[in-house]
Amino acid sequence: MELAERIASRAAELAGEVELLRKQLADAEHELERLVIAGQVITQLTAGEQAAGEPGGAGPAQRGFGLLVPPRSQAAGPSDLPDDYRSLLEAVAAAGGPVTCVMAAQRAGLDVTGRHSENVRAKLRRLEDRGWLRRTPAGKFTVAP
Repeated sequence: MELAERIASRAAELAGEVELLRKQLADAEHELERLVIAGQVITQLTAGEQAAGEPGGAGPAQRGFGLLVPPRSQAAGPSDLPDDYRSLLEAVAAAGGPVTCVMAAQRAGLDVTGRHSENVRAKLRRLEDRGWLRRTPAGKFTVAP
């Protein structure tokens, strides 16, 4: 086999491996996001049970468990977002171009060490899922048009 054929063969092999790793990463990110959401739901439910048990506390029915992050089409504007989501959205908008998770968190003044970076990533993905942000092929975030 000549050298050019070996190089082309190895390049094709590596391209296949890269595609497989991208799929595995996307699957892992999706599962992580689901776990973060599950943890948030449990925290909200636990807080609701505690508030309902306290005198004068608002129970779950009184608080109204809607979506934490409303779809952009159903919101009046960024003011409908919780503070941390709004600050991330504003940080991405102020950047003027695509930003990484870490860059957005730093601009928003959020902690990006350890597990906190995954929480920020999940929030950015949630904003993307609800139409507030879009993700570039390189995995960076921009404000949705």
